[in-house]
Parts: sequence; structure tokens; C-alpha cells
Amino acid sequence: MNCINKKGALAIIAALLLCVMLFSTLYSCTEEPQGSSDSESVTETDSESIADSEEPIDTSGKLVLAMLGECRVTIVTAEFCTEAEKAAATKVYNKFKNLIGSTPETRDDFLASGQEYDKSSLEILIGRTKYAETSEVLSELGYGDYAIKVIGNKVVICGSSPEGTAKACSEFTMLMQRYTSKKTLLIDKGLTVTEAILPFANDIPTYEGKRDNTYFVNDTGDGCMAVTLSGTDRSCVDEYAQGLTSKGYALYDTRSLGDGESVYAQYTGEVYTLTLLYTDYEKTLRIFLEPLTNTALPMKEAEDYIPTGEENLLLQVGITRPGDPVQNGFCYMVRLADGSFIVYDGGMDDTLTASVQYQRQNARRILELMREYGAKNGDGKYVIAAWVITHGHIDHIGALEAFVKAEYETEVDIERIICNLPSDGQIATDESDGDMGAKMSAYRTVLHKAKQEGAVVHKAHPGQVMKLRDATLEILYTYDLVCNTEITAFNNTSVVTRLTVNEQTVMITGDMQGVASNTMISLYGKTGMKADFISVPHHGWFSGGSRVFYECVSPSFVLWPIGEDRRSEVVHNPSYPMHEYFFDNNLKIFYAGDDTTVIPLPYSGTGETVEENKYYD
Repeated sequence: MNCINKKGALAIIAALLLCVMLFSTLYSCTEEPQGSSDSESVTETDSESIADSEEPIDTSGKLVLAMLGECRVTIVTAEFCTEAEKAAATKVYNKFKNLIGSTPETRDDFLASGQEYDKSSLEILIGRTKYAETSEVLSELGYGDYAIKVIGNKVVICGSSPEGTAKACSEFTMLMQRYTSKKTLLIDKGLTVTEAILPFANDIPTYEGKRDNTYFVNDTGDGCMAVTLSGTDRSCVDEYAQGLTSKGYALYDTRSLGDGESVYAQYTGEVYTLTLLYTDYEKTLRIFLEPLTNTALPMKEAEDYIPTGEENLLLQVGITRPGDPVQNGFCYMVRLADGSFIVYDGGMDDTLTASVQYQRQNARRILELMREYGAKNGDGKYVIAAWVITHGHIDHIGALEAFVKAEYETEVDIERIICNLPSDGQIATDESDGDMGAKMSAYRTVLHKAKQEGAVVHKAHPGQVMKLRDATLEILYTYDLVCNTEITAFNNTSVVTRLTVNEQTVMITGDMQGVASNTMISLYGKTGMKADFISVPHHGWFSGGSRVFYECVSPSFVLWPIGEDRRSEVVHNPSYPMHEYFFDNNLKIFYAGDDTTVIPLPYSGTGETVEENKYYD
């Protein structure tokens, strides 16, 4: 009995030893190679183990952007990127933080002279970087497209426009969400995503001429798409223009700008109008595409009219009464040969401010001046042949809003409104005027109402010339000339025009600042923007016009839209030395103040009258 028990015990022990040996053999098949890290390893099958107790992940054909909570990739942005692209890159960065628990390294694409980037580095390229991989992707995109594409060790995320890059980043964050598991992010090496965000920008005929490797696309508002192509020349532009006829476009109007090879040309098709603006001083072509349903074409010939026999007049309308806390405002009116008017801006809206109990009534004032100096048409109405809006600040466009809301259409016909309001995307980056987005939306509603009442709306572009009765209106500057740069000062969106009536010229500058004046100097030079009258840019505040700019304009008379109470702050102020040009040259200056100055055209320096503004209950 005892012998049998001993033999049984030995058999059990032997069986246990055999189990241990088998377990050890199995374990050794999955044990990490000696010297590998605790968190990961690369095997001969190009797989990585997540943990000792789990199956390895197959990483073949994948870019490993993150593994086990460790980011392995660097985010590279363009050195000169837009705020929209910066914000989009930040979203990608934050998505890594949320999904992986750690963040990638970040830098821009700056390279010192002679320096080359490392093609083997694992990087996400966001926006229009200098890398060849980005240029390759952009060369394959339509003007309205964006893409996410893996090229080698680079994940290229970009769009033809800033909106496209932002959309591409948004799509990429969704891909990150989909392909992240256990704090590990693998992206297929063959990944390619291409979509359109601005579909009708793809209707712009492709520019095949000489240019830099990249181009810039942006929405400039009211359905207008712009493509900016630098590094080209006039001969290539002419070749492109000639090719438009085979694509169904006919030349509508063209002219040279300044003394060089700069040129404006506008073409029309069945659906769109296409405007070319080539600036020789920067070797850049800008192409603008707009649906014909969105904008009216410039009038090349004056409409029929019956002269009244009265002289042309220039009215500088008073803007503020003494004690008014707001001293800015802007309103000029020109009486044409048939008693109709061109109105510039108009001034503030007609809001009653209870704290000081005053009312600007600028819209009402315009109506009263038309009653006093205008002539009715065959329908018994006063006529505004054109209402020119320089830009969207309330002390300029506010009166138009009040005028339209007051429903003066029973007494007045507004034939056309000329403006160029920027897009929401352009405005979004302007930190100096963060509330302009909501205001632009309100003003576009006003323009829509005016169109319903019979007005046509022109989106102005530099180079356009419009015939208005016996006057000729030239568009000298809009933000189109720098639309590939971000708006950092809303005043530079001002439309600058020159009106010729009765052989005299009046330049209205709105609130333009340094960017606008410097651009005009480069484009028109010393002889291309002469004017008899000039309105002082931005009411005289800050750096509206420079002395060089005034020398190029060479005016004889100055229109200064400033209130009486704060005139001393801008006149002979050492901070604004450019204004001394007026005094050094003994120019006659008309200050707006609170009264309306009526100036006959042509004007020889005498004969103006001053009319006290009326106020109404």
C-alpha cells in the first residue's frame, strides 16, 4: 500500500514538472527581445507590441504618428501663415493632446540660407510650407480645393485658400479620431483626400503662364473669388487673356494703370464676369471671378439724361454739432448736370442717444439737401445716380443704412451702390475691429433691401471706370490690390475713387491708411493719381496719407472731414507731420464741422457758400 502511494506521488510530481516545462516554452515564444524597451519593439514583421500580454500591432504600410501615448511626429507650419491657418494648426495640436495624452513638437518652415530640411523626418506640414511635398500637392489642386496627402514621411495638409487649409485640418482631426486606438495613431502611407470647399473657384480658367510655385486663393466677399499669382509677367498675362475667348469669355473693358506694364481687363461670359488685375511693380496677377447675378458691370457709356442748365456742385456735408462726443463722420455729395447726385458714404446712422439728447439725422440731411439743390426725374423723384461706400465703419456707411430703412424710396431713386465689402473670412483676422463681422452682415442686408427697391450693386475693382451722367468715376484702390494679405486694419478696405466733373477732379479716400497709400504710390507713381481736391484720409487721424502720397496727388484744395471740437488734435499735430504739406503749399482747406459747404465746379478758389445745418424733431 505504501509502495503504491509513493509511486502515485512520483507520477503526479512528474506531470507537474512537464506542465511547467511546456508553459515555459510557450512563454518564451512571445517574450520581448533582450534589450528592447518596456513599451514597444519593432519585429521582423514590421509590427509593434502594445504590451507584454497583448497581440502586436501590424504597422506595415503605416506612418506611426503616436505610439502608447508618445507623439512621434512634428507639426510644421508655414513661416508666413494666416491667422486662420494658425488656428487650424492649433486644433490639430490640441487633438493630439486629447487623444494621445502628449503633444507633438512644433516649428515653422524657416530655413537659413543654404539650409535644407530633412526629408526623412516624420512631419505634418500644415498650410503653404516651403517644402517640396507641399508644392507638389498644391500643384495638383483646383483653385477651390483642399487636400490631405501622405508623401514619404510627410503628411501634407493644405488648401488653395486659407479656408481650404482650415477645412483640411478639420477633416484631419476627424481622421485622427477614427484611427487612434489605445493612444496609438497610425495613418495609411497611401492616404489621399481631396475635396472642394470653394467649388465655383474651380471655374476660374487655370493660369498656365510663368509664376511662382504657389498661388493664393481667397473669398473676397459677395461671391467673389480671387486668385493671386506672383512671379509672372505681362506677356504671360496677355497670353492668358487671349485664351479666355476660347473659354467663352468676351473682353468687356481694359486699360493700362500707371506708367508701367500694369493692366486692368474685364471679361464677361454667360454666367461669370472675370477681372484681371496685373501689377507690374510686384509681378503679380490677380484674377477675380464673380457671378453676373451678384454684381453689375461698370457703365462704359453715360445713360441718357437731360441737363438742367445749373452748375455742378460739390457739397461737403457737416458731420457733427458742437459738443457731439463723436467727432468723425463722412459725407460728400456732387450734383450732376441733370440735378441727380453722387453721394459718398453719408455719415452716422440716425440713432438717438438719450444720454446727451442729440440726433445726427445724416440720412435726413441728405434728403433735405437733395430737396434744396436737386431736380426731380420724370417720375417725380430725386435721383442718386450712385451712392459710393468707401468702407463699412458706421460713421461712413451708417447713413445709407438709415436712409434705406427710412424708406425714402417714395421720394428718391437710388440707381446704384458702389462698394467692395470684404468677406467674413477676411474680417475674422482683424483684431482691431473684432465686431465688423456682424456689422457686415447687417450692411449686406441693407444692400439686399436696396436691390429690392431697384438699385443695382457694383463690387468695385481697381481699374474700373464708370460713366455717370456728365461725370467719370475711376476706381483707384480697393482691398483687391492686397487681398492675399490679412486685414489687420479695417480702414485699408476703403475704396478710393477719383471723380472727374466739369474738368475738375475730386479724390475721395475714405479712411485709407498706410497700406493703401503705399500701394497706390507703387501702382500709379508720381503722375497717375493727380487730383484738384482730396479728402484727408481717416479724418486726419494716424497715418492715412504720407507726404509722398500728397506730393503724387498734388491737390489744390483739401476736404477735411473732422468735427470742430477736435480739429486741434489733428491739425499741426507733431504726430501727424504729413499734414504740414497742406500748409507748406498754402492749400485752401475746407473743414467739415457742423455746416455744409457748397462749392461750385469748376472751382477757382472763390465762390463757395456755407449753409448752416438744420436739425429736425
